[in-house]
Amino acid sequence: KAIDFRGWMNIQLKNYEAAIKDYEQYISVLPSKPQGYLSLARLYLGLKNEEKTEELCKKILNEIDKNNVEATLTLSLLKELQGNAEESLQIVVTALEKNQNDILLLNRISELYFRKGDLDNAMVYAQKALDLNSKATTARYVKGNVHFIRQEYEKAAIEFENFYNPPPNYGDVFYKLGICYLEMNKPQQGINELKKMIERYPQYSPAYFTLAFTYMREGWAEEAIKLCEQGLELSPNNIKGLEIMAKANIANKNFMQAEAAFEKLVALRPKNVADILSLASLLINRGELVRCQELCERVLEINPKNINAHSIIGFCNIQQGNIDQAIDKFKTVVEIDPLNINGHLNLAKMYSSVQRFHEAEQALLKVIDLKPNSEEAYKELGNLYFVQKKYDHAIDAYSKVLETAVSEDIASYIALASAYFAKEDYAKALSILGPFVYNPKYDDNTQLHSFLASLYMKENNIPEAEKHYKKVLDVNPRFRPAYDLGLVYTEQGKVEESIEIYKQALKLNPNLSDMLLYLSIAQQQNEEFDDAIDSLNKLIALQPQNNSLYFMKVNIYAAKGDFEKAQQALDELATINDELRNAYLEVLSYCKNNSFKGKKFTLLLNQMKIFRVRGWRDQALKLAQDASELYPDNILPLMFMADLYSSIPDYENAHKVFKQIIAVKPNSFFGITRLSRLYAAQQKYELSIETLNQAIEYYPQDGYLYLDLGVLHETAGQSEQAMKAYEKAVEVTPDSSRALNNLAWLYSENNINPDKAEEYAKRAAVIEPQNGAIADTYGWILFNQGKYEEAKIELERASKFLPSNPTVAFHLGKAYYQLSDMENARIILEKSLSISQDFPEAKEAQELYDKLPL
Repeated sequence: KAIDFRGWMNIQLKNYEAAIKDYEQYISVLPSKPQGYLSLARLYLGLKNEEKTEELCKKILNEIDKNNVEATLTLSLLKELQGNAEESLQIVVTALEKNQNDILLLNRISELYFRKGDLDNAMVYAQKALDLNSKATTARYVKGNVHFIRQEYEKAAIEFENFYNPPPNYGDVFYKLGICYLEMNKPQQGINELKKMIERYPQYSPAYFTLAFTYMREGWAEEAIKLCEQGLELSPNNIKGLEIMAKANIANKNFMQAEAAFEKLVALRPKNVADILSLASLLINRGELVRCQELCERVLEINPKNINAHSIIGFCNIQQGNIDQAIDKFKTVVEIDPLNINGHLNLAKMYSSVQRFHEAEQALLKVIDLKPNSEEAYKELGNLYFVQKKYDHAIDAYSKVLETAVSEDIASYIALASAYFAKEDYAKALSILGPFVYNPKYDDNTQLHSFLASLYMKENNIPEAEKHYKKVLDVNPRFRPAYDLGLVYTEQGKVEESIEIYKQALKLNPNLSDMLLYLSIAQQQNEEFDDAIDSLNKLIALQPQNNSLYFMKVNIYAAKGDFEKAQQALDELATINDELRNAYLEVLSYCKNNSFKGKKFTLLLNQMKIFRVRGWRDQALKLAQDASELYPDNILPLMFMADLYSSIPDYENAHKVFKQIIAVKPNSFFGITRLSRLYAAQQKYELSIETLNQAIEYYPQDGYLYLDLGVLHETAGQSEQAMKAYEKAVEVTPDSSRALNNLAWLYSENNINPDKAEEYAKRAAVIEPQNGAIADTYGWILFNQGKYEEAKIELERASKFLPSNPTVAFHLGKAYYQLSDMENARIILEKSLSISQDFPEAKEAQELYDKLPL
């Protein structure tokens, strides 16, 4: 016993040579006992002396005790370590035939079958061992793991729960029991077991990551991050840990840390597409577009048809302002997968952004064809029709949104109401939103109440408008549209209240331009003239190029009676035309002679402008009419009314007001030229031309009048008269690029004086090198003269500035064709026909495209 103990002590002290001598001495003292041979065999096994280990085990089994279980197990272990799993198993199976109820052999056999993957036999032998002894640790461990692998978590948990104090080599029992509880939807019990695992085995990194994942699932991102940090200290390159770390940081909005985790994942798994795309998505969000695109290109090298990579590159192109490239990428997406809804939606949005409305509509209709209940597609379709002022179509689309919506969405109701609002059907708009007005759920919805306030203003229901604006301010004092309440107070004559509202807004943001404007007018109305000037000067500092502010300053000084400063303010307007200057000089004279009426008139002039800015047309017109009645001989309010009626358009009333202007001032440049435009808008070209000729009689040296006259003749199909008008425009204003361009085009199209056509087009291009239309004219004239290489250069420049113009694309495609550049001809002609199918040259473009070699 002393020798045996000394041998064991030497092993603990790593004095292996001394331990060998001790066990050899033991054998010499008791050569017929297996214990010494067994201890020495185990020592040699630990020292990886396989030959000596096997020799000693066989010595025991062949000469001393052929049924010795310890020797059998040691020999089995040796064979397993040598990679002879089948021989290892056969040794213990053979031994079991002689010792059928030996727990150690049953444990070993179940363990070996488990490692082999033979779960059925592993379970059979484990159960035999447990039937003999319910505390058979190895058998219970094997049985629990078999259930675990088979995802029989409740059964596995029962086995693992019986490990009150598992030995170190079975320490993962807590870990697996924790997973069982999580899979059984017992998160707290699972968390407790995983914590127990970390407490007892702090070096076991998988426990940290599984617990972190559990915390993530429970919404505890910050705690998950801390656990991942601890786990990654133990195992820095653990894939699962890095994945959870990245996702937890995204959930916690720690995007830089998430990016670092994905960078490491990409370094570890350079061909893992999911990792690369996740990193690219983070990079695009912080504007690292070049690196983002590089990553996506790497994905496309792995899989050229990866839709997500093409889409992300498309979004990079959007941020870079390369809309054409973005469109190409989204087109690639739907070519790869014609059923990809997001691809069609993104394509529609891009087409819409460059006003290629027909193509946007087709893309959205494709989405609806693929997914008839797509809320997003109907919303986008409604928005598309709305911006085109196709309000009836927009109403149909927004109504579909409400039909397909899975839940009540107030924004969709507001969108539908907005379409009726745009049609001036205010009653219908109110009826749509009526059910929400008194619903407590929407008491705090600023969008709803702000829109209702605007509706009530249109209905001239000032008390209701006031109520809803107040509601918005109560909910969110920073909600900008709510400060229109000040205009409501102005309408009600509550000037001091309106001043307070504007000051409240300016406390939140001193640089709110519209608030400074409204405050200045309210202060003028309250005869706080110095304060009004001060507010206006602050606004001028923000918008020094805004001429209308100087006009307003003239009005305030005139109302104050400080005519010297009013004159100075008028003189600050270097670009003011004589007609406006004279009108304002009349205002100054009027104010000198009629102090009370002058104050009121200048206030009306200023007020009507801000009511128009806010879209309150009826109130603005009323103020302009009041001003005109107060001072009938001044054309300023008439000019305002005419402009407003034209924009509606209300041609009848606009015509009346223009006639009034001309009656007051027969040579009114504004009155005559704008009346001419009014006729043109109604396609009454003869009347428009006749009226414009009256203006030319008064202003024969105004080259722009001849330019407008040329456009009118050209629109009316009178090419000869148009050329004469353009020639006069070029004579009077030689640097008019538009006149030069238009004249060059007509010369070319009518085959008149080709050299002059080229000269004028070139002059126009030199004057306006950034103008795509002019570059197109010049390029096309060069093309028609057979100068294809020069034409290509100009047409490429035109295409750069007008990328969505099908005619420009067709011209460039034709130039490529003449230069035998068939590849570029195909690309650009395809683009031309994809932009539109009904532009004037569409048929010719298709014919040329069909002629191209395959």
